[in-house]
Amino acid sequence: MNRREIIGVVGAGLAGMALRPSEARAQHPHHHDELHGECLKACEACATICNETFHHCFDKLKDGHAEHHRTAIVTIDCQEFCRLSAELMSRESPLISIACLASADACNLCAVECSRHDDPQMRECADACRKCERACRAMAKVIATAPPDAAEKGR
Repeated sequence: MNRREIIGVVGAGLAGMALRPSEARAQHPHHHDELHGECLKACEACATICNETFHHCFDKLKDGHAEHHRTAIVTIDCQEFCRLSAELMSRESPLISIACLASADACNLCAVECSRHDDPQMRECADACRKCERACRAMAKVIATAPPDAAEKGR
């Protein structure tokens, strides 16, 4: 685990401890357990594979394969978007839909970029990104179309 990942994990843990689960649910009225769990898992898996693919691209760059430069940048950026979405989902932030839409767009771009290279690592990354994109778009759509609860109606 690199320094950046350790800091991210520690930060997510501290943020998660800031709210007890019941308080987090009360602040996030559109809690959708199954979809939430699927999206969280997809974001975490995508962040992991994008990080691995970044290192794969970096190794390719060291070997003189300049065509991996843009892919390296896109994969590490996609990893950051997915990591942020996973962190926000883990504490049930009211900004989940915004993060999920941004992650979906990043995943789409990353999948397209990885599809330009023909090797197993790139295919695995593209597949994970497509799965995460679908999960994030579904999550954002459900949150955006969910009816407001009684607490929100009173505002």
